[in-house]
Amino acid sequence: MLTFAHPFMFWLLLSLAGPVILHLLNRQRLRTVVFPSVRFLRHSQIPQDGRRRLRDILRLLLRLAFLTAVIILLAGPKWTPPAEAKSETDSKTAVFLLDASSSMSTGNRLENGRRLFHEALVEMDGWKTGGIVFASRILAETPPSSDRHPVEKLADGWAATATGGIPDEALKNAVAMLGTTGKRRLVIVSDFQLGDWNHRMPFVPPDVEIVFLDASEQPRSDNAAVSDIQCRTLGRNRLQIIVSVQNFSLKPQKRTLSLSVPGQEIQPQDVEIRPKAVARCPFVIENATPSGQGRAILSEDAYSQDDSRFFWTAGKPPVSILLVPSDTAESEEELFFTQKAFAAGAEEGLSEYKLTEGHVDSLIDTNLADYQVVVLLSSAELLDDATAAALHGYAEKGGVIFATGGGSASAALRTFQKAEMPLAQSNGITGAASRNAVLGVGPVAADSPLGDVFGDRTDHDLYLFPIRKHHRLKPLHDTTVLLNSLEGQPLLLSRDVGRGRIHFFAFGFSREWSDFPLTNSFLPLLHELTVAAVPQDFGQIHLTCGDKHVLADGTEADTSRPALFMDGAVRCDVSVPLRESMTETINLEDLRQMLKTEKSVEAATPAATTADRSRDLSRWFAWLSAILLLLEILL
Repeated sequence: MLTFAHPFMFWLLLSLAGPVILHLLNRQRLRTVVFPSVRFLRHSQIPQDGRRRLRDILRLLLRLAFLTAVIILLAGPKWTPPAEAKSETDSKTAVFLLDASSSMSTGNRLENGRRLFHEALVEMDGWKTGGIVFASRILAETPPSSDRHPVEKLADGWAATATGGIPDEALKNAVAMLGTTGKRRLVIVSDFQLGDWNHRMPFVPPDVEIVFLDASEQPRSDNAAVSDIQCRTLGRNRLQIIVSVQNFSLKPQKRTLSLSVPGQEIQPQDVEIRPKAVARCPFVIENATPSGQGRAILSEDAYSQDDSRFFWTAGKPPVSILLVPSDTAESEEELFFTQKAFAAGAEEGLSEYKLTEGHVDSLIDTNLADYQVVVLLSSAELLDDATAAALHGYAEKGGVIFATGGGSASAALRTFQKAEMPLAQSNGITGAASRNAVLGVGPVAADSPLGDVFGDRTDHDLYLFPIRKHHRLKPLHDTTVLLNSLEGQPLLLSRDVGRGRIHFFAFGFSREWSDFPLTNSFLPLLHELTVAAVPQDFGQIHLTCGDKHVLADGTEADTSRPALFMDGAVRCDVSVPLRESMTETINLEDLRQMLKTEKSVEAATPAATTADRSRDLSRWFAWLSAILLLLEILL
């Protein structure tokens, strides 16, 4: 069958009337010429008028044929062979998709699924049948065959896993197995849990029949899960464990939560969770083992896989901090107060810190990736360009830099600006002219990272200590002011650098500048800035069942079931995906539309599409046009 890519080009056929009209207008007409005498005219043979007319007609036909060929060429001609007529004896092929995601372990869903599978298989007499078992990936498959034993064996080995359901790969393989001819049927046996099916799906050709077999029979009306566990050291070898319990249903849930920790007797707690809400239950363990393991257990419901969760009986690993003082006595005092503050924080259970003292001259040779925080105590002004560039790369990758003003804030700020970390301009020092000048700290903005801790002025001495002097700073664009003086002068600046951050204090941590290191607010302020700089999951890796994780030795970790394991010095835990805990299911008609809508997917499976047998005729019409033009010229 001849088809055209641009059929509107055939309107140009109207232009064929032009050569015809010109031909008719230019026909030779006889004229009478009056001569006084014909004796001077030579005798000649009269030409044959019929031969000339024939040549003119041939030229006209060639011109019309040439224009017609060019118009057809512009229309994009293609030839598609007629499709072969399908016979009534065409094959019948069916492929079963068997959902083995974690939610299929709820109640009798797996048994219902097997029953529905066998009932559908009995009705397919004379069909070739195959099957695919999938969860987060394809677990097993058998190609379509007239022998039913392979697909029956596949269904007998069908079991729920602890992983989430990702049907995309299985759908693509199923469509490829069905082929492109005959009657084709895709049978999906699942609980159609919303978290697994509510996303863009691979395209299923329109001539493939889709059959949904719902194994859930009725949706879960209630479900609660252990959704998160956070551990925090309290000092004196005590550990606080906060267990989050999430209610995924639309009605309140009452459950009993208990902790299982070797060597510990922990009283269970009764917890009530509001609909679609999270309840947090704190536990305290005495004499906790840093590398010990535990398990939070919730009283079971119909879906039990999310009712327990493993955890490590340890807080976050120590935050590594590199302290870099200068050689001045003032900087040594800053180092003393900073070390004392972080040591007190560890004793009070705020966090654990690993402090290392460095030197500005050897900073360029230090592996900064070993530290989460670098503190420049009046030493930023001594940085050379290469060291400043190294600090910029460190911050780009997520590191955090603290810097105090020191004697020359202008030199320090110029160095940071050269290293693409612009913060402010320095305009001298306020309060240096008089030892009796006393300055103070203004209110902390509520939306500041320090607002949660220092928002109430009556609960802290942050606003009470005297500041004897500080650098006058003019913040640049994109620089955030975290602390101001009572006169509105910036005291603490912050700027994001890549995934990291830099903080700049307008004063030093010594008594020459202020009494700030002597206050009770010194430690909380440093702690808040440090904690905000450290990722939430620092030193830990949280995985869900089915995730791929390559260990430090190059092998792949087994994440098929909930578990705990160490990857070098990093603690790892594996839990069931929370999307499997959802009680909602997808509307099957909506799912059918998603599978049948080609525009909503990236591409159809190549094996499942009909091969394009059409031939482009543009080249032939181009040659024909050239030949016709040549004949017209020669004629």
